[in-house]
Amino acid sequence: MKFTELFLISLFIFSLICGIWFNSVFVYSMFAGMFLIIFYVFFTFFLVNNMSLISVFKKGSVNNLSSEQVTFSILSGFCYGISFVAITFKTLSWPGSLFFVIIALISLAISSITIVRQKKSGLIPANFYKNILRRNIGITLMVMLSLLFFKYPIYLK
Repeated sequence: MKFTELFLISLFIFSLICGIWFNSVFVYSMFAGMFLIIFYVFFTFFLVNNMSLISVFKKGSVNNLSSEQVTFSILSGFCYGISFVAITFKTLSWPGSLFFVIIALISLAISSITIVRQKKSGLIPANFYKNILRRNIGITLMVMLSLLFFKYPIYLK
């Protein structure tokens, strides 16, 4: 699962770098971004809880998870999906992409603040906390870098 995540992120970054250099390969970044969106929306629950896809079908595999863990993992998956929609829109210079970037940054900030507050209350295990916070920081950096490198549409140059 983690290998798939790293592969998709590296493919997305590689397609963005190729798009910057060759200026016509942004279609590949759109497809890589779409795969990342689907991956994060559907599989973040397994990633942040260190579960395999097969272990879900075993009886009692999710009994040790608290309701906060389930809620935060599902909501963080949607935050990550929104973030990659924002990055994809920004790289393709679509109108309204700044709106999605702002929504992505706000949702990641809310997610990070909430997870830190829950960690201080002791309801969330350290491993789960570390998994979500690490991804929040990484994806926030990617969104911020997309703001720096893709400032305005190509047709306005």
